[in-house]
Amino acid sequence: MKRIIVGLALLLMTGSQAFAGGFSWQSADTSYLIDPDGRFMERFIEACEKGQDEKSRRFYRETCKVKVLAKSGDGTLYHLTREDDGSRVDMDGDENYQLFVMQSLPVTFEKETLSQIGDGEPIVNEWFYLTHAVQLKIQGDSIPFISSEGVIKLMRLNDGRDNKGLKPDDPNQVFESLASIAREARILQYLKHPHISRLIPETETFAVQERFDQNFDTYLGTAPDLAEVLDHCKHLADALSYCHSHGVVHGDFCTGHILMKTDGTAMLGDFGRAHILKTASAELQAAGEARFTYVNNRHHAPEARFPEGLAKEWLYIQLEPAADVWSFGHFLAVTLNHYPEYRRALARTRLVKPMLEHFAERKGLPAEVYKKSLPDEGASLGRYVATDLPLDVKAIADDGAIESNHPLIKLIIKCTDPNVTERPDMTEVCKALQGIRL
Repeated sequence: MKRIIVGLALLLMTGSQAFAGGFSWQSADTSYLIDPDGRFMERFIEACEKGQDEKSRRFYRETCKVKVLAKSGDGTLYHLTREDDGSRVDMDGDENYQLFVMQSLPVTFEKETLSQIGDGEPIVNEWFYLTHAVQLKIQGDSIPFISSEGVIKLMRLNDGRDNKGLKPDDPNQVFESLASIAREARILQYLKHPHISRLIPETETFAVQERFDQNFDTYLGTAPDLAEVLDHCKHLADALSYCHSHGVVHGDFCTGHILMKTDGTAMLGDFGRAHILKTASAELQAAGEARFTYVNNRHHAPEARFPEGLAKEWLYIQLEPAADVWSFGHFLAVTLNHYPEYRRALARTRLVKPMLEHFAERKGLPAEVYKKSLPDEGASLGRYVATDLPLDVKAIADDGAIESNHPLIKLIIKCTDPNVTERPDMTEVCKALQGIRL
């Protein structure tokens, strides 16, 4: 248990406080935070008062409000609001969130230590602890806070060594984190597909993510039969196509965000960076229009990454379904990279070229000409994208190599075209996959 409550943790789920009444898990956007030092809210309010500069200081002083709604034991339920005054491009309306902050929390697990997922340790990545089969109770209250066989995500506290985890001294990051939690919960509530992770209502007031044992990365490490893997790819392509037909762009599709259930079913999860399109239903529109800055992850499409070397700019984007198509092509390449016979063909795709060449192709310029066009402030990023490869091909097999005209390789090439208009849509990708036999 010490691995979690020595620092700050945020329960990534949707729910309502058992003691406040009048809410259900379907309607309340509440996040849960363990704060042993009891200084999170103090530091957050202080950061709002100071601001990073005069503009942000004035914005948060005038638009950010923190109100105490209720108390229970050593926990306090806060209502956080951030009003949209029209001055920020990262907001599309007033924001309202509930945050339950606790200094301590009695926890009962199946075992003496944290419940395991599968046979291993609780999964820990750069942002979250993941555990399941946990029962949480409000201190001094007999009402179960959570009693779950599903998965609970606990956001890690930023330790100052990188940009991962919640930072109370950065109000903008806190609000973005709360928005991401609320958005993911609402999206999972309304998307109904056999290969999209679900929220399970454990009680009338709480819902958690359904249980899984590993992600796709771990699964690929077990050297599964490629025909079985291809079936998973077909299911996941259909899940992405379903998302797009309902006005949702996943925005972060990769092997690490695909969850494998105990029965071997692959499920698409992690919708925290999802974009809601204007074609979505009113219920999904209520999740809010995501405003995210550019990123620099290998699984993201060129248009989702820092373009033109402007890493220091607050450039917000609205991704289109084509960005998911690129990520799906990258996912196929990463998957096939586990099979030696495909690596020679993968090494001939554009995915082994530096990102600089992808950006240059989007501009219709030779790479060297494009590189010289980068502004001075983008020089460091220009050097980065000049060496960063979307795919590192592993050792190539000498025998039995697949040729570049193999339908899977051809599909990867089409999906990862730097030019958005040249990519197929996910319906076409699904049709292509269905016609492939190994």
